[in-house]
Amino acid sequence: MKKQWISVKCGLSRDPKHRQAMGESIWLFLHILDIASWDDGIAHDWKDEAAAEDMGMPVRTLREHRRKLDELGYISCLQKQYTQDIVIKNWTNPREYNGQVYNEKQGSSETSPEGYTQGYTQGNRKDVTPTLDSNNQRINSATQEKQKKQPKEKTAVHPNIKLFREVVSRYPAKVNYDDVIASVARLSERLGREVVKDDLLPFYKRWCGLGYNPFSLSWMEWAEAGSYADKGYKPKGDIGRSTSETLVREL
Repeated sequence: MKKQWISVKCGLSRDPKHRQAMGESIWLFLHILDIASWDDGIAHDWKDEAAAEDMGMPVRTLREHRRKLDELGYISCLQKQYTQDIVIKNWTNPREYNGQVYNEKQGSSETSPEGYTQGYTQGNRKDVTPTLDSNNQRINSATQEKQKKQPKEKTAVHPNIKLFREVVSRYPAKVNYDDVIASVARLSERLGREVVKDDLLPFYKRWCGLGYNPFSLSWMEWAEAGSYADKGYKPKGDIGRSTSETLVREL
């Protein structure tokens, strides 16, 4: 499981002697905390090359920091055949609340405060004491996940737009929604009742049958008037013909 954050006891950051002693080696120390086992405070099967690649650091530089941490007593390095075990001194398991210290440093405790390492958290929240921030993060994450799963509410479509779609098998351009709604409303006023599909479809079929632009709305003027066209009548807009005489002749 991918690690979320690293936690250390406050003595490591508050006591200036650790900052003065470790210097930039603190970053390697935090990386060791990140990969160490909670149970024993050991980064098993350590390889300098792999750690250097993870941290984007030259291997030689990393080894210098590791040796410095070893000399200061923050860690000890146990050489194996192909790898090392990096033992973190004065380790406390964050799953345990008895304060037991593992890998206790022998001799002087001048440099290392008792139990300064508190391990890392891997996302198993029930194993560590929750904080206000962690609870808030969990609640926010759950809320965001719930919002993602909830289907978005669809905007209500005007009945006149739905009727238009039934007739032409598509919605009009949104910029023409108001024109369509108003045209159907005028036809309804003329008929004295609610407009149905059969009130519009003959005019649209006639319009398309004459070869006019099927995306034009001018055929709705015919529906409003209740007739295809009178002599000399030319609907407003682009009908796909150059003169009204063509329309009258073909009718």
